Amino acid sequence: MNFSGRRLQFCGGFIALCLVATCGKAPPETVEEAAAAAAPAVTAPVAPVAVLPQSLSSIAGWSADMAGAAIADRFQAGTLFENCTGNIDAVSSDASVAERRIEGWSWNLANTTAFETVVVTNAEGAIIGAGETVIDRPDVPAAIPQSVATSKVGFVAFAPQPSGAIKIYGIDQGGSYCLIGASG
Repeated sequence: MNFSGRRLQFCGGFIALCLVATCGKAPPETVEEAAAAAAPAVTAPVAPVAVLPQSLSSIAGWSADMAGAAIADRFQAGTLFENCTGNIDAVSSDASVAERRIEGWSWNLANTTAFETVVVTNAEGAIIGAGETVIDRPDVPAAIPQSVATSKVGFVAFAPQPSGAIKIYGIDQGGSYCLIGASG
């Protein structure tokens, strides 16, 4: 080995010693190890988590003065009444809790959008609760892609524990309502 080769060997050893001293790691021994060590760590992006309402009192102020009013007095049926689809998927039945939590999904077929808000009525049509569309539901557009164009169609609503049936109505931006479903 000539002088240049020794100097290169010495420099390589010195660099390896510096790496161990500063990084606490031994230098890679193969090209593959060096490439893996140089590659940046890739982590999956973290999707923002929607803050779900936890009670009727946490629903926006838009619903505060509606309790007890007839849905037909507060909103208009209009031409929208037959142009919606959706479902009530779950109604909590825990009698120890003052409110029922109602979850489902809704879609405005006329405007091809999700309803941003829903109201809950008793069987007679008096408003007893409200909700908002805040849940991502990729299963809905996957099941009916010809009708639903987005996955943010899931609602959560709250109403006092009533005895009897409840109905969920989607409310559009113009103040029209549409029956989404009934339970009980």
